[in-house]
Amino acid sequence: MAPAAVEVLEFPLTGSGGEPVDLWRTLQSHGVTELPPAQVDPANRSLTITLSLPPRPPRIVTIAAARPGFGSIAVAGPPLADGEKEAILSAVRHILRLDEDLSPFYTMIADDPDLAWAARGAGRMTRCQSVYEDVVKTVCTTNCTWSATVRVVNALVENLGEPATGAPPTGVEGRAFPTPATMAAPDAAPGISPFTCPLTEPNGDNPPGSQEPGGYGNDALWTTLTMWSMEPGIVIVPNDARILPDGTIREMKWAWYRYVPGTLEIEGRRLDAPAPPLRAWIPEGYGDVGFQATGLTFPGAGCWEITGRVGEASLTFVVLVLTPGWGLPYPLPSGT
Repeated sequence: MAPAAVEVLEFPLTGSGGEPVDLWRTLQSHGVTELPPAQVDPANRSLTITLSLPPRPPRIVTIAAARPGFGSIAVAGPPLADGEKEAILSAVRHILRLDEDLSPFYTMIADDPDLAWAARGAGRMTRCQSVYEDVVKTVCTTNCTWSATVRVVNALVENLGEPATGAPPTGVEGRAFPTPATMAAPDAAPGISPFTCPLTEPNGDNPPGSQEPGGYGNDALWTTLTMWSMEPGIVIVPNDARILPDGTIREMKWAWYRYVPGTLEIEGRRLDAPAPPLRAWIPEGYGDVGFQATGLTFPGAGCWEITGRVGEASLTFVVLVLTPGWGLPYPLPSGT
Protein backbone atom coordinates (compact mmCIF):
# COMPACT_ATOMS: atom_id res chain seq x y z
CA MET A 1 0.00 0.00 0.00
CA ALA A 2 1.33 3.43 -0.95
CA PRO A 3 2.08 5.82 1.95
CA ALA A 4 -0.09 8.89 2.53
CA ALA A 5 0.91 11.80 0.31
CA VAL A 6 1.84 15.22 1.60
CA GLU A 7 1.87 16.75 -1.88
CA VAL A 8 0.87 15.66 -5.38
CA LEU A 9 2.81 16.79 -8.43
CA GLU A 10 1.73 16.53 -12.08
CA PHE A 11 3.75 16.08 -15.25
CA PRO A 12 2.84 15.75 -18.96
CA LEU A 13 2.73 12.19 -20.28
CA THR A 14 4.65 12.98 -23.45
CA GLY A 15 8.05 12.04 -24.80
CA SER A 16 10.63 14.57 -25.96
CA GLY A 17 9.07 14.61 -29.43
CA GLY A 18 5.61 15.36 -28.08
CA GLU A 19 4.49 11.75 -28.63
CA PRO A 20 2.01 10.16 -26.20
CA VAL A 21 3.11 7.92 -23.33
CA ASP A 22 1.05 4.97 -22.12
CA LEU A 23 2.01 5.12 -18.45
CA TRP A 24 0.74 1.71 -17.37
CA ARG A 25 2.45 -0.08 -20.27
CA THR A 26 5.64 1.77 -19.42
CA LEU A 27 5.48 0.80 -15.72
CA GLN A 28 5.13 -2.87 -16.75
CA SER A 29 7.78 -2.72 -19.47
CA HIS A 30 10.74 -4.10 -17.56
CA GLY A 31 11.50 -6.34 -14.59
CA VAL A 32 13.43 -3.50 -12.96
CA THR A 33 10.13 -2.22 -11.53
CA GLU A 34 9.77 -5.51 -9.65
CA LEU A 35 13.01 -4.90 -7.75
CA PRO A 36 13.43 -2.56 -4.77
CA PRO A 37 13.34 0.29 -4.23
CA ALA A 38 10.43 0.05 -6.70
CA GLN A 39 7.13 -1.80 -6.31
CA VAL A 40 4.36 -2.05 -8.88
CA ASP A 41 0.75 -2.04 -7.68
CA PRO A 42 -1.39 -3.71 -10.40
CA ALA A 43 -4.65 -2.99 -8.58
CA ASN A 44 -4.06 0.78 -8.69
CA ARG A 45 -1.87 0.75 -11.82
CA SER A 46 0.85 2.64 -10.00
CA LEU A 47 4.52 2.43 -9.10
CA THR A 48 5.81 3.27 -5.62
CA ILE A 49 9.54 3.96 -5.46
CA THR A 50 11.98 5.46 -2.96
CA LEU A 51 14.07 8.16 -4.65
CA SER A 52 17.55 9.16 -3.59
CA LEU A 53 17.66 12.98 -3.32
CA PRO A 54 21.02 13.99 -1.81
CA PRO A 55 21.81 15.96 0.24
CA ARG A 56 18.25 15.57 1.52
CA PRO A 57 16.82 12.27 2.81
CA PRO A 58 15.17 9.92 0.31
CA ARG A 59 11.51 10.33 -0.59
CA ILE A 60 8.81 7.70 -1.11
CA VAL A 61 6.76 8.63 -4.19
CA THR A 62 3.91 6.92 -6.03
CA ILE A 63 3.57 7.42 -9.78
CA ALA A 64 0.14 6.97 -11.37
CA ALA A 65 -2.09 8.37 -14.10
CA ALA A 66 -3.86 11.67 -13.45
CA ARG A 67 -6.15 13.67 -15.74
CA PRO A 68 -5.93 12.79 -19.44
CA GLY A 69 -2.44 13.34 -20.79
CA PHE A 70 -0.83 13.76 -17.37
CA GLY A 71 0.77 11.63 -14.69
CA SER A 72 0.79 12.27 -10.96
CA ILE A 73 3.49 11.88 -8.31
CA ALA A 74 2.22 11.49 -4.75
CA VAL A 75 5.07 12.47 -2.44
CA ALA A 76 5.13 11.15 1.14
CA GLY A 77 6.94 12.65 4.08
CA PRO A 78 7.46 16.20 5.39
CA PRO A 79 6.71 19.30 3.29
CA LEU A 80 8.90 19.71 0.23
CA ALA A 81 11.98 21.87 0.60
CA ASP A 82 13.26 24.37 -1.98
CA GLY A 83 14.41 22.56 -5.10
CA GLU A 84 13.00 19.20 -4.00
CA LYS A 85 9.99 19.36 -6.34
CA GLU A 86 12.25 19.86 -9.36
CA ALA A 87 14.56 17.02 -8.27
CA ILE A 88 11.62 14.61 -7.91
CA LEU A 89 10.13 15.56 -11.29
CA SER A 90 13.54 15.15 -12.94
CA ALA A 91 14.07 11.73 -11.37
CA VAL A 92 10.63 10.49 -12.44
CA ARG A 93 11.09 11.73 -16.02
CA HIS A 94 14.41 9.90 -16.15
CA ILE A 95 12.96 6.64 -14.78
CA LEU A 96 10.12 6.78 -17.34
CA ARG A 97 12.53 7.74 -20.17
CA LEU A 98 10.46 10.79 -21.08
CA ASP A 99 13.64 12.32 -22.53
CA GLU A 100 13.60 9.81 -25.39
CA ASP A 101 11.82 10.61 -28.67
CA LEU A 102 9.82 7.66 -29.99
CA SER A 103 7.90 9.71 -32.53
CA PRO A 104 9.97 8.47 -35.53
CA PHE A 105 9.21 4.91 -34.50
CA TYR A 106 5.52 5.69 -34.15
CA THR A 107 5.51 7.27 -37.64
CA MET A 108 7.06 4.11 -39.08
CA ILE A 109 4.43 1.79 -37.58
CA ALA A 110 1.38 4.03 -37.97
CA ASP A 111 0.09 2.13 -41.04
CA ASP A 112 1.21 -1.34 -39.96
CA PRO A 113 -1.88 -3.39 -39.08
CA ASP A 114 0.08 -5.45 -36.55
CA LEU A 115 1.99 -2.66 -34.85
CA ALA A 116 -0.14 0.47 -35.17
CA TRP A 117 -1.53 -0.04 -31.66
CA ALA A 118 1.95 0.66 -30.20
CA ALA A 119 1.91 4.20 -31.62
CA ARG A 120 -0.58 5.12 -28.90
CA GLY A 121 2.27 5.27 -26.34
CA ALA A 122 3.78 1.78 -26.04
CA GLY A 123 7.42 0.72 -26.50
CA ARG A 124 9.00 2.87 -23.79
CA MET A 125 11.01 0.99 -21.13
CA THR A 126 11.67 2.11 -17.59
CA ARG A 127 15.16 2.40 -16.16
CA CYS A 128 16.67 2.92 -12.72
CA GLN A 129 17.25 6.31 -11.16
CA SER A 130 20.97 6.13 -11.90
CA VAL A 131 23.27 4.38 -14.37
CA TYR A 132 25.09 2.89 -11.38
CA GLU A 133 21.90 1.23 -10.15
CA ASP A 134 21.21 -0.08 -13.66
CA VAL A 135 24.70 -1.62 -13.83
CA VAL A 136 24.49 -3.24 -10.39
CA LYS A 137 21.09 -4.76 -11.13
CA THR A 138 22.33 -5.99 -14.50
CA VAL A 139 25.22 -7.75 -12.76
CA CYS A 140 22.73 -9.22 -10.29
CA THR A 141 20.83 -10.87 -13.17
CA THR A 142 23.91 -12.51 -14.70
CA ASN A 143 24.13 -16.33 -14.71
CA CYS A 144 21.50 -16.81 -12.03
CA THR A 145 17.79 -17.29 -11.55
CA TRP A 146 15.41 -14.36 -11.11
CA SER A 147 14.82 -15.44 -7.50
CA ALA A 148 18.56 -15.06 -6.83
CA THR A 149 18.46 -11.57 -8.37
CA VAL A 150 15.59 -10.63 -6.07
CA ARG A 151 17.43 -12.02 -3.05
CA VAL A 152 20.64 -10.06 -3.71
CA VAL A 153 18.95 -6.75 -4.60
CA ASN A 154 16.67 -7.03 -1.57
CA ALA A 155 19.73 -7.57 0.64
CA LEU A 156 21.51 -4.54 -0.80
CA VAL A 157 18.53 -2.22 -0.34
CA GLU A 158 17.50 -3.48 3.09
CA ASN A 159 20.98 -3.40 4.61
CA LEU A 160 22.64 -0.49 2.79
CA GLY A 161 19.83 1.70 1.47
CA GLU A 162 19.21 5.03 3.19
CA PRO A 163 15.70 5.07 4.71
CA ALA A 164 13.15 7.74 3.89
CA THR A 165 11.25 9.47 6.66
CA GLY A 166 8.68 7.04 8.03
CA ALA A 167 10.28 3.92 6.55
CA PRO A 168 9.63 0.68 8.49
CA PRO A 169 12.50 -0.45 10.76
CA THR A 170 13.13 -3.61 8.73
CA GLY A 171 12.65 -4.74 5.15
CA VAL A 172 13.20 -2.98 1.84
CA GLU A 173 10.17 -0.68 1.93
CA GLY A 174 11.05 3.00 2.10
CA ARG A 175 14.76 2.55 1.41
CA ALA A 176 16.61 4.03 -1.57
CA PHE A 177 19.10 2.07 -3.63
CA PRO A 178 22.53 2.39 -1.95
CA THR A 179 25.02 4.85 -3.39
CA PRO A 180 28.44 3.81 -4.77
CA ALA A 181 30.12 5.39 -1.73
CA THR A 182 27.94 3.41 0.67
CA MET A 183 28.57 0.11 -1.10
CA ALA A 184 32.31 0.79 -1.30
CA ALA A 185 32.66 1.62 2.41
CA PRO A 186 34.84 -0.86 4.37
CA ASP A 187 31.99 -1.66 6.77
CA ALA A 188 29.30 -1.80 4.07
CA ALA A 189 29.00 -5.57 3.66
CA PRO A 190 26.12 -6.69 5.88
CA GLY A 191 27.64 -10.14 6.15
CA ILE A 192 24.32 -11.93 6.32
CA SER A 193 24.14 -13.78 3.04
CA PRO A 194 24.29 -17.48 2.25
CA PHE A 195 27.66 -16.79 0.62
CA THR A 196 29.41 -15.33 3.68
CA CYS A 197 27.68 -17.02 6.60
CA PRO A 198 29.43 -20.38 7.34
CA LEU A 199 26.26 -22.44 7.31
CA THR A 200 26.35 -25.86 8.92
CA GLU A 201 25.59 -28.76 6.59
CA PRO A 202 23.40 -31.72 7.64
CA ASN A 203 25.43 -34.80 8.60
CA GLY A 204 22.65 -37.38 8.27
CA ASP A 205 22.29 -37.98 11.99
CA ASN A 206 18.66 -38.62 12.94
CA PRO A 207 16.83 -40.11 15.94
CA PRO A 208 15.42 -43.62 15.51
CA GLY A 209 12.59 -43.68 12.98
CA SER A 210 13.27 -40.14 11.67
CA GLN A 211 14.12 -39.37 8.04
CA GLU A 212 14.59 -35.61 8.53
CA PRO A 213 16.62 -34.31 5.51
CA GLY A 214 18.21 -31.57 7.59
CA GLY A 215 19.28 -33.82 10.45
CA TYR A 216 22.41 -32.79 12.30
CA GLY A 217 23.78 -34.24 15.50
CA ASN A 218 26.33 -36.21 17.48
CA ASP A 219 26.29 -38.86 20.20
CA ALA A 220 24.58 -36.51 22.65
CA LEU A 221 22.23 -34.17 20.77
CA TRP A 222 20.28 -33.83 17.54
CA THR A 223 18.53 -30.97 15.78
CA THR A 224 17.30 -30.13 12.29
CA LEU A 225 18.75 -27.55 9.93
CA THR A 226 15.58 -27.40 7.80
CA MET A 227 13.24 -26.25 10.54
CA TRP A 228 12.19 -23.08 8.73
CA SER A 229 12.96 -23.71 5.06
CA MET A 230 13.88 -26.55 2.75
CA GLU A 231 17.37 -25.09 2.35
CA PRO A 232 19.65 -26.39 5.16
CA GLY A 233 20.76 -23.63 7.50
CA ILE A 234 18.39 -21.00 6.11
CA VAL A 235 15.83 -19.73 8.62
CA ILE A 236 13.09 -17.77 6.83
CA VAL A 237 11.02 -15.83 9.33
CA PRO A 238 7.30 -15.63 8.45
CA ASN A 239 5.94 -12.12 8.04
CA ASP A 240 3.83 -12.19 11.19
CA ALA A 241 3.79 -11.16 14.85
CA ARG A 242 7.11 -12.90 15.49
CA ILE A 243 8.90 -9.81 14.13
CA LEU A 244 8.80 -6.97 16.66
CA PRO A 245 9.20 -3.27 15.75
CA ASP A 246 12.83 -3.27 16.95
CA GLY A 247 13.69 -6.18 14.66
CA THR A 248 13.62 -8.86 17.37
CA ILE A 249 12.39 -12.23 16.12
CA ARG A 250 10.68 -14.00 18.96
CA GLU A 251 10.15 -17.64 19.83
CA MET A 252 10.94 -19.44 16.60
CA LYS A 253 10.14 -23.03 17.53
CA TRP A 254 13.09 -25.41 17.31
CA ALA A 255 13.26 -29.18 17.71
CA TRP A 256 15.96 -31.06 19.61
CA TYR A 257 16.57 -34.69 20.62
CA ARG A 258 18.66 -35.74 23.62
CA TYR A 259 20.46 -39.06 23.34
CA VAL A 260 21.91 -38.60 26.83
CA PRO A 261 19.93 -37.77 29.98
CA GLY A 262 19.94 -34.24 31.30
CA THR A 263 18.44 -30.77 31.04
CA LEU A 264 18.90 -28.96 27.72
CA GLU A 265 20.51 -25.52 27.79
CA ILE A 266 20.82 -23.27 24.71
CA GLU A 267 22.98 -20.24 23.95
CA GLY A 268 23.67 -18.32 20.78
CA ARG A 269 25.70 -15.44 19.39
CA ARG A 270 25.58 -13.44 16.19
CA LEU A 271 28.69 -13.83 14.03
CA ASP A 272 28.34 -11.05 11.45
CA ALA A 273 27.54 -8.05 13.64
CA PRO A 274 27.33 -7.02 17.31
CA ALA A 275 24.07 -8.14 18.91
CA PRO A 276 22.68 -9.25 22.27
CA PRO A 277 22.79 -13.01 22.83
CA LEU A 278 20.07 -15.35 21.66
CA ARG A 279 17.38 -16.17 24.21
CA ALA A 280 15.80 -19.60 24.54
CA TRP A 281 12.54 -20.84 26.00
CA ILE A 282 12.88 -24.47 27.08
CA PRO A 283 9.58 -25.77 28.48
CA GLU A 284 9.39 -28.53 31.05
CA GLY A 285 7.52 -31.79 30.63
CA TYR A 286 9.72 -33.60 28.10
CA GLY A 287 11.54 -35.88 30.53
CA ASP A 288 15.30 -36.39 30.82
CA VAL A 289 15.92 -37.89 27.36
CA GLY A 290 14.36 -37.85 23.91
CA PHE A 291 12.53 -35.07 22.09
CA GLN A 292 12.59 -31.48 23.40
CA ALA A 293 10.65 -28.58 21.89
CA THR A 294 12.07 -25.09 22.36
CA GLY A 295 11.51 -21.50 21.25
CA LEU A 296 14.43 -19.35 20.11
CA THR A 297 14.34 -15.54 20.19
CA PHE A 298 16.85 -13.81 17.89
CA PRO A 299 17.61 -10.12 18.61
CA GLY A 300 17.72 -9.61 14.84
CA ALA A 301 18.27 -11.22 11.46
CA GLY A 302 21.78 -12.37 10.68
CA CYS A 303 24.30 -15.18 10.92
CA TRP A 304 23.84 -17.01 14.22
CA GLU A 305 25.90 -19.67 15.96
CA ILE A 306 23.70 -21.78 18.27
CA THR A 307 24.94 -24.23 20.89
CA GLY A 308 22.84 -26.77 22.78
CA ARG A 309 24.24 -28.38 25.92
CA VAL A 310 23.30 -31.34 28.09
CA GLY A 311 25.75 -31.64 30.94
CA GLU A 312 29.27 -31.73 29.48
CA ALA A 313 28.05 -32.62 25.98
CA SER A 314 27.24 -29.99 23.35
CA LEU A 315 26.17 -29.50 19.73
CA THR A 316 27.00 -26.29 17.81
CA PHE A 317 25.71 -25.20 14.40
CA VAL A 318 25.40 -22.02 12.31
CA VAL A 319 22.25 -20.76 10.59
CA LEU A 320 21.29 -17.66 8.61
CA VAL A 321 18.15 -15.95 9.91
CA LEU A 322 16.34 -13.92 7.24
CA THR A 323 13.37 -11.61 7.50
CA PRO A 324 10.80 -11.42 4.64
CA GLY A 325 12.55 -8.45 2.99
CA TRP A 326 15.29 -10.74 1.75
CA GLY A 327 12.79 -12.35 -0.62
CA LEU A 328 14.19 -15.86 -0.62
CA PRO A 329 11.99 -18.28 -2.57
CA TYR A 330 12.45 -21.36 -0.38
CA PRO A 331 9.07 -22.70 0.80
CA LEU A 332 8.26 -23.02 4.47
CA PRO A 333 7.67 -26.56 5.72
CA SER A 334 4.02 -27.39 6.28
CA GLY A 335 2.80 -26.97 9.83
CA THR A 336 5.25 -24.26 10.81
